[in-house]
Amino acid sequence: MIHNWVENKKLALRKKRDRFRYKPNFFPHTDLNLCIQMLSVEMQDINALLKENYSFDGFMTEGILNMPNEVRITLRRLERDAICPECGKDVRAEELIRRRVRGLDMIKPCYFEFRQARIRCECGYRGMEKVDFVNRYSRYTKRFEEYVASLSKRLKTIEVARVCGLDLKTVLSIRKEVFRN
Repeated sequence: MIHNWVENKKLALRKKRDRFRYKPNFFPHTDLNLCIQMLSVEMQDINALLKENYSFDGFMTEGILNMPNEVRITLRRLERDAICPECGKDVRAEELIRRRVRGLDMIKPCYFEFRQARIRCECGYRGMEKVDFVNRYSRYTKRFEEYVASLSKRLKTIEVARVCGLDLKTVLSIRKEVFRN
């Protein structure tokens, strides 16, 4: 009788362990799924894949951190100067502000961290420099916003929110912003 109880306990523990094992969730909208899993991929190869999917003008991939809940990609500025969005002149940055935006998922949610320059130009503009892969004041990359908008054409808003892990209001505001442009 005790032997049966021990065997049942072992079986229950094995089932519990197997249930919590990591099972990757692949998303069809990205080509970068495999690059994170492969340990033999060098940083230059990842840089090339990121350049194909995003236009990181003025930035370079510095590091990739694969955390349990997310993937963090750190971008480094290539130049100290910034470009004024109003007149297009090179302007010295007043300060660099750390910014974090969400991009397309790579197995799990992917975030880009970079420093954006706050500038004061001779033309009178005072504010943030223009970054090609992120809209002004947005917390998401342009590619991610386009993906959410394309999904919202085919799915209900609540389903898009569930698939992307966003709030309903966020999906509606992204859709409105993308369709406005």
